[in-house]
Amino acid sequence: MTTPDQHDRDAATVQGITHLIAKVLLRMGPLPSRMTTKSFDLISEAISMVQHDAPEVFEAIENANPYTREVTKVLWFGVRTEFHFGR
Repeated sequence: MTTPDQHDRDAATVQGITHLIAKVLLRMGPLPSRMTTKSFDLISEAISMVQHDAPEVFEAIENANPYTREVTKVLWFGVRTEFHFGR
């Protein structure tokens, strides 16, 4: 069992990151299909699971959930730190 607050916190990570990464990767253009790895195939599979969701689904996940903004900030901080951007 979970509380509504914990549900929103978990959903911000589980759904928020999945949908955000899918949107970003789809904007990069066609993803490679000839040379891939198992992990990339799984990412591609996750993208295919959410790419046709109604825009309202993304809107609810990214903007209506009060915890998604913080999860997104932590994700982008991690990307910048890992790849030494902004130094």
